[in-house]
Amino acid sequence: KELNVKCFIQGKIKYSFLPSPRIKFNDFIIKDFIDKNKILGEVENVEINISLYNLHDKQRFNYTKINLINAQINFDLEKFDKYKDFSKKKFNTKPISLKKGVIKFYEGKKNIAVIKNANFKFTPSENIDKATLKGGFLGDKIYISFENDKNDKNDNKPSKTFILKLFFLKLFTKINIFNSN
Repeated sequence: KELNVKCFIQGKIKYSFLPSPRIKFNDFIIKDFIDKNKILGEVENVEINISLYNLHDKQRFNYTKINLINAQINFDLEKFDKYKDFSKKKFNTKPISLKKGVIKFYEGKKNIAVIKNANFKFTPSENIDKATLKGGFLGDKIYISFENDKNDKNDNKPSKTFILKLFFLKLFTKINIFNSN
């Protein structure tokens, strides 16, 4: 509701109390929040972990983590700046993980690249946001890591760190971005 993103659940909705309270559903569709006619993602299975606190109060319902399993994400690179602006303004979230996914990158109607068997993990915190992506890319294994230090005011320490590894090509790059105050 806060994000103003249209989503549809076409499958069954289940509730599980063990090992922790969670809502499970399948056949989940996420509409693109920029182009409402397109689909941003299709997820076979979703698990939303729920906090034990306030379980009895529907108005104060609090989730702790979102797990997306067997998903296909369609990422339009022409809209990259709009996605980035959206995430900065509206996307103050809890941890999100994607397992066994496919991430398709395209520009307009032109396919650019695909990451298969993608595993993505986003962990926000008060001080540092961390994201990692692992998967298969162009016949190689890819690893991407990103850290954003939100509170760093020290010019000697990087505020953003980006790591890219392609294992078979033996390519490794690390980019540190420093605050420019």
